[in-house]
Amino acid sequence: MNQKRIANLIIVLIFLLMLALPVLFVNRVPEKVSPTENRKLAAFPVIFDKEGKLAPGIRTGFETWINDNIGFREQFLKVAANIKVKIFHFSTSEKVHIGEDGWYFYTPNSNLEIASGEYPLSDAMLKAIARKQQAISNYYKSQGVDYVLVLTPSKASVYPEYIGGADYRVGVSPVDIVEDYLLQHTDVKVVNTKTALIEKKGEEKLFLKTDTHFTQYGSYLAYRAIYDSLTKCGILPDGNAVDVELSKGALQGEFSAMLGVPKLLALEEVPTVQWERHTEEIKGGEKYKAIDDLCKQNNDAKRYQPYLYENPNASGKKLLIYGDSQWMPMRNIPILLGEHFDQVVSIRMRTPDIAMDSIVRPDVVMFGCSERFINTILLRDLTVPDISRLPDLPVRKMISQEEYGEWIGNQGICLDSCNDRRVGGRADVNLEPSEKSIKLYGWAADFCNGAPFQELYLRIGDIITKCEYGIERTSVVDHFKKDSLLKTGFRVEFPITYLQDAKETEIAFVGVSADGQYLYEPVKYRLYSS
Repeated sequence: MNQKRIANLIIVLIFLLMLALPVLFVNRVPEKVSPTENRKLAAFPVIFDKEGKLAPGIRTGFETWINDNIGFREQFLKVAANIKVKIFHFSTSEKVHIGEDGWYFYTPNSNLEIASGEYPLSDAMLKAIARKQQAISNYYKSQGVDYVLVLTPSKASVYPEYIGGADYRVGVSPVDIVEDYLLQHTDVKVVNTKTALIEKKGEEKLFLKTDTHFTQYGSYLAYRAIYDSLTKCGILPDGNAVDVELSKGALQGEFSAMLGVPKLLALEEVPTVQWERHTEEIKGGEKYKAIDDLCKQNNDAKRYQPYLYENPNASGKKLLIYGDSQWMPMRNIPILLGEHFDQVVSIRMRTPDIAMDSIVRPDVVMFGCSERFINTILLRDLTVPDISRLPDLPVRKMISQEEYGEWIGNQGICLDSCNDRRVGGRADVNLEPSEKSIKLYGWAADFCNGAPFQELYLRIGDIITKCEYGIERTSVVDHFKKDSLLKTGFRVEFPITYLQDAKETEIAFVGVSADGQYLYEPVKYRLYSS
């Protein structure tokens, strides 16, 4: 065999080996998670169905499995990501925008539209935000608790000049619009931390270039804005702000993983803060367990660990924070605030929770909302009582079941469930001893007019709370064969403390007629503890 034939044979063998190696090293681990894409890889398809026939979609399933599990796939993805991002400055993720001078920006939740002035925030949204925030504030006032809304700006509104392909400058953004609207139309305590950040923008990096979050120095400035506001309204004494020393550290921004490779972008030098810390984290005990157990039941919080801090040398007050990722411990805001409070509980929840309040028993509740979530989080359904008063209207009776010709619930009201336990329209509702709050669901309608009530209220002793009313109930339409009764569902929630430790409490629903001219006679229910 001459040398030329040997060389050709070697080339063929190498070529065949290159083709075979990816197959030989195919992933065989079921439900393996790709570290590059942070998702489960496709499972091997089912070949035969229960009847022994070839399963439908086997070809597509096999192609998907090969594409996800072929050998060296992760290495190829890393090489491709490096070429696209570092050489061509092309983002490999629709969630990440590559800006100027090494700055990267998060794109979901209309984040870039914050800088362009196109963020969706209408007058109707502002009115709804104001109504809901006032209702939350009123509820906490009724409990003797101070409520504070903290708005944290997006990186896109603090560093808009680095957004690629545009010429944006710092200006009025959603946090400013919402702050101004709430100050004009409510008495809610609002802290907009954007101003404090902009004032110090030239001193140190306030956001990571390769991440959507504050640096520790940015967090410190946000803390100072919060502290200054708490002192102005008398919640905290003045003159005790924490002073910090700055140094340098290095962090891996979250955008590397989003772009496809966990360490695609270099470690970033960032300012870090140090101070004489008195706040200690508590990870055990009855209270922590109760908080953790409740978090595991909450859809917002069950993926995240709650944090409990104590400082016996502080004011004696307790602070409960419902926050987002800007409030995580590595960014220090809850820990810095812990220098002023006897106890701080920080939870990743996007709405206040009555049951959590009853465990923590806070003196101050702080709700943190990042700018890009304003038009979603601040418009969520209320989860606290909307304390109100009954309209001054004449009272009339609901049409009777005999006059109407069929069952209409309890004088137009049907209570379906209490704390997710079926009630079935009964007037007596049993409570469990361990319950911290009462959640009532049902439907109600003005059967005198064959339409939804204009409004629905619940009276608990001397307290009047407005129900969330107008939820679509197709089952009511189907039962009564009336399309006009679609939006007749209601929900209402209130703390167990409203029952004043009584073994038995009478509550009553009061509906406003569809034309707004009358109140109907109260429909009573009895809550009792066994």
